[in-house]
Amino acid sequence: MSIMTGDIHFKIIRNLEATVFNKLFILLLLLAFNSYFYALSGRTITISNQTMQNITLNFFDATCMYTDLSSPEAVSMDSLNNTTLKAHSSVKVHEESKASEICFFIRFNSSEYKLKASLSIAPYIYTVMQGTAYGSAVERFMRYSTVGGSIERFTFSFKDNNIYIKH
Repeated sequence: MSIMTGDIHFKIIRNLEATVFNKLFILLLLLAFNSYFYALSGRTITISNQTMQNITLNFFDATCMYTDLSSPEAVSMDSLNNTTLKAHSSVKVHEESKASEICFFIRFNSSEYKLKASLSIAPYIYTVMQGTAYGSAVERFMRYSTVGGSIERFTFSFKDNNIYIKH
């Protein structure tokens, strides 16, 4: 009788261990899945005008980017076109890369946009920066670089989620 009872206890413990393992495995899988979608949810960047002049902002050449999305703390890229950013002020912008349809394959369809900052009183003085996504289809990060401008121009500097415009 005691052998049968011991065998039943062994089976119960083995089933319990398998159930706990399955639950932990599913929990880990859900956490990993959720972290990938968190990367796709976009982010807020701050564009800071660190000059003594008003600057006009224009977003253009957006490819595989959501330009019409905003968040509770940030405005959309579309809403900032031809907006004047006062001297020593900043604005928060929602930045989100698309990862659906043709944009899923980042190697063939990169997610990128350009931002032109021009002097409001002399629009021929400008600088253009580019934001480009890198990574995989489910986890993308942005890289920023200056790609052009007029002879006399501003400089962009980038740190964390901040884009600084300096003269």
